Amino acid sequence: GTGHDIEKIEKMARGDDFRNVAFYFMNFTPDEISSCVVMPRPYASFAGLFAATEAIVKADNLYREFSFDKIFIEHLPGGKPVFGGFSISIAHAQNIAVAVAIKNMAVKEVSPQMESTNNNSPAFLVSVIAPVIAFIAICSGLIT
Repeated sequence: GTGHDIEKIEKMARGDDFRNVAFYFMNFTPDEISSCVVMPRPYASFAGLFAATEAIVKADNLYREFSFDKIFIEHLPGGKPVFGGFSISIAHAQNIAVAVAIKNMAVKEVSPQMESTNNNSPAFLVSVIAPVIAFIAICSGLIT
């Protein structure tokens, strides 16, 4: 299962307090809202998380049964998005947010040296696919 999604940042619902805008409390957890509002570009952060949630649902249809505010995407201290059982990448460029989610089919014990050279790993594939999709999205936005 691989999923991807592209969102226009300008299409995100506008409001003074994100916690009181129906779109946000229906699609994001309180922790996700709290983390996005302190970012330099909150709408871009929300668009990225929304795209990542869409990508997760597309990668694994079982998540179609969940409301989006029940799919919590956390971030590691360095900012890497994480959701159990998936490799996720989120990118923002101009007015577009793009995300890719790859469902990890099997967890293997791998040493750090082996992991960094494994070009078939989901993390490696996400790191290659996400920028390509972002580039295509930017180019298509410039052309249309």
